[in-house]
Amino acid sequence: RQNKRLLIFYLACAVFNIGANTAHPVTPTIFTTLGLGSYMFGVALASQLVTNFLFSPFWGRLSAYISSRTVLLITCLGYAGGQVLFGLARTEPAFVVARLLTGIFCGGGFVGIMTYIVNTESDPVARGQQLTATATIQMVFSAFGYLIGGLLGEIFTYLAIIVQVGLLILAGLIFYFGCKDDATL
Repeated sequence: RQNKRLLIFYLACAVFNIGANTAHPVTPTIFTTLGLGSYMFGVALASQLVTNFLFSPFWGRLSAYISSRTVLLITCLGYAGGQVLFGLARTEPAFVVARLLTGIFCGGGFVGIMTYIVNTESDPVARGQQLTATATIQMVFSAFGYLIGGLLGEIFTYLAIIVQVGLLILAGLIFYFGCKDDATL
C-alpha cells in the first residue's frame, strides 16, 4: 500500500512539474504579440519568484496544521487560478499581478512536495532516496513541460496556458486523493 501511494505521489509530482512549465515557452510570444516591452518576461518572472520566496515559509508551516496534501491541493488550485488571470491579462500591470499571485501558490506546491516526503518517511535513507527521486522527477518533467508547451503553442499560443491550468488542477486532485494526511500539529 505504501509503494502504491508513493507511485501516485510521484505521478502527481510529474503532472505538477509538466503543468508548472507549459506556459514558459509561449510567454515571450504573448508579450510580443501584445506589443509589450521585451523586459516583461524578466519582470513577470521576477514578480513570481519574489512571492514564491516570501510565501514558502508560510506554506511549510501551514502543512504541519492542515497536511501537505491539503496544501498541495490549495496551491495547485491557486496556481491554476493565477494562470487563468495570466491568460486573461493584456497590460503590464495585469501580468505582474497575475505573476505575483502565481508565485504565492507555485512556491507552496514545491514546499508541499518536500514536506510530504519529510513527514511521511521516517527512515533517513529512504527519505533521502525519495527526495532524490522527486528532484529527478522535477528536472525531467519540467523539461517535458517546456516541450509540451512549445508544441501546444504552435497550435494556438493560449492552448499551452489552457492545458497548464488543467494539469495543475489534475495534480492538485491527485495529490489530495492519492496522498495520506501528514499533519503533525
